[in-house]
Amino acid sequence: MNHFNQYGYYLLADFFTQEEVDSMYIGGGFYTDAIMDEIYKTASVRLEGLLDTDLLPNFHKGQTYGANDKEDIHSKKDLACEIALTFTIAHSDSNWPLVLDTSKGLKIIHTRPGDALLYKGCELLQMREQNTFNDFQLQHSMYWNDLNSEIGSFMKHFDLDHRLNMNLDLNEFKNGDNLPLWDN
Repeated sequence: MNHFNQYGYYLLADFFTQEEVDSMYIGGGFYTDAIMDEIYKTASVRLEGLLDTDLLPNFHKGQTYGANDKEDIHSKKDLACEIALTFTIAHSDSNWPLVLDTSKGLKIIHTRPGDALLYKGCELLQMREQNTFNDFQLQHSMYWNDLNSEIGSFMKHFDLDHRLNMNLDLNEFKNGDNLPLWDN
């Protein structure tokens, strides 16, 4: 996982089995689906082993894209997106690639169903150019924090989770001052 630590991303070929991919497709690949909740738990265990760390699970979501869709360049502003995993469940024709802006320059990354792209969601800019590759693509993304990182320790200590969902300057909360509050 040196490549992930050094460059902020790593393509995990065949991260999911064909049986898992088939179950995701049948389940629709959306976050409300019990199948995807189980896949999320499975991915968490696998990533903890690969990264040799403890992960704080946050959330996962599915998206369906169509022809001519586009994602402008962005990074994940939510602190809960420190460690991101995105993968294609199914697509027509060819895979619509993700573009990452890394320390090695722009990287165009294609994933086959079963492959997963692991990347540092809060650090790397990502985008998708206009989709001229297929008529539909079912994509799913999952997010965690590394409990051994500054962000993960902060999230765990203050019992924060993805409900926070806003761009925060971690330095602003170092002493526990100014913590945002919400109703449970």
